[in-house]
Amino acid sequence: MKNFLFAIFLLAFASCNLDLGKPSWDTGVKAPILSSTLSLDQLVKDSLFIRGANAGDISYIQYRQNLIKLKVDSLFKLPDTTNTEVFQLPFGPIAFAPGQVLTQDTTTTRYRLNGIQLHEATFREGKLALEVFSNIQEEIQIQYLIPNSSKPGGFPFSFSIFVPAGSISNPTIYRDTFDLSDYIVDLRGKNQDRSNTITALFSASISPNAAANISLNTSDYITINTTLVNTIPEYVRGFFSNQTFEVEKQFAEADVFNIFKNGKVVFGDPNVSLFIENQLGVDFAGVGFKISGKNTTTGNEVELQSPLLNNIKVSRAYNEPDNNPQYRANKITATFRKENSNLQDVLAINPNEIWYEANMEVNPLGNISGYNDFVYYNTGIQLGIEVLLPMFFDELSNLEIVDTAAYIFEKDPAYDNIQDGFIQLMVKNNFEFQISPSLIIFSEDGEVLDTLLDYSTPIPGETTRMIPIPVNQEKLGALYDGKKMLVRMKIDHFSSTAIRAYTSDNAEITLISDFNYRLNIK
Repeated sequence: MKNFLFAIFLLAFASCNLDLGKPSWDTGVKAPILSSTLSLDQLVKDSLFIRGANAGDISYIQYRQNLIKLKVDSLFKLPDTTNTEVFQLPFGPIAFAPGQVLTQDTTTTRYRLNGIQLHEATFREGKLALEVFSNIQEEIQIQYLIPNSSKPGGFPFSFSIFVPAGSISNPTIYRDTFDLSDYIVDLRGKNQDRSNTITALFSASISPNAAANISLNTSDYITINTTLVNTIPEYVRGFFSNQTFEVEKQFAEADVFNIFKNGKVVFGDPNVSLFIENQLGVDFAGVGFKISGKNTTTGNEVELQSPLLNNIKVSRAYNEPDNNPQYRANKITATFRKENSNLQDVLAINPNEIWYEANMEVNPLGNISGYNDFVYYNTGIQLGIEVLLPMFFDELSNLEIVDTAAYIFEKDPAYDNIQDGFIQLMVKNNFEFQISPSLIIFSEDGEVLDTLLDYSTPIPGETTRMIPIPVNQEKLGALYDGKKMLVRMKIDHFSSTAIRAYTSDNAEITLISDFNYRLNIK
């Protein structure tokens, strides 16, 4: 028996020695090529996709965008306004002593503000520009005072300047500007019974420094121009009238609605809120408010229909001058759902633009504040939208999720070539719904080299499948030349049952080589 076993061993050894003369040896090798994970958060920016805290929570998309801010200058502007005073004797000559007044008067500057009635203003910026023309042959003192004005410290706006002497052949031209910043000015006029009115006192006198009396004739004159220039209010108070102004049709980009570039998506419970923040001390009502979504690729536009758009009203802000900021905005929110609007129809076209227009009525109830409407600088009415899209779908069809992944597939000098084999694609579908994977090989420059797999193999929800992909020499060449793969996942859900995407949901894709090589024996 022992001799028989030994004979078998020798025969086996001899058989192996006969193969040592061969130049190669065929063998099978498996190796990973690529790994990728696809999830719904790859459809949107990280900041927009909110994952639930726990694996069983539904994820959602949250997005907030300002549409328009109507600022103070949408209501009124303070135009540059000039007053001119001229002194000239009706007869003469008349002698004037040093310090004697030539002329003094009260000037009234009245702003024309299209029905707005301001009682008080605090200037953030602005100048009073003074321009004097004089041929009087003596120095002239100009004094100017706005009595119903004050600045921190309690001092009213005033100045006193001296204009050099002139002559008939060479009149003096004197110009200067004086800062109005931070002054609080009463705009009710001299007798406190007007609006938009600044009252000032001015005088022109022979300089008290004159050496002697001066004789003036009818040809002597002095002209004084005062102009309020570039006055920008920090705060105004009054009655802003009952007026309507138009917000012309315009658009804002909103890619959040266009996250699904292909296919059809019907969200099961979408929420889009229109928020209005009123920072002004006036009441507003929206008249003829219109919002629509537009897909610029298809040209489709769908207007949002809801009774909420017919009753948009927002009350005035609260004036809190001792706080920072000095106002407390009033806010309202109108939330549109599928129960109170056609929101699903708007989202179904995958809009990438939001179009809106409106007429805004100021003080629809009139002067109910008793001239205490107010506005602070750089405040206004802010309109915007907030979008909340839970990953809860009534319909998904022909939807694509795309990822680009680098892979490793290099020639090994130990092998002549690959005889035959497959690439095995393992797909673990953790979603509730069916998916279909696709693989495309790209060069380093982004050129498409070959398609390994199209959308021909659907993977049911919550299953794992191994998909064999036959490989020929052409595909091998593409694999050697390529650097990246475009991993695509198409989603289709045709059931009438609504589906959800949870925090832990994804599709895990692994690509494994399974080839027969011819091994070189040295």
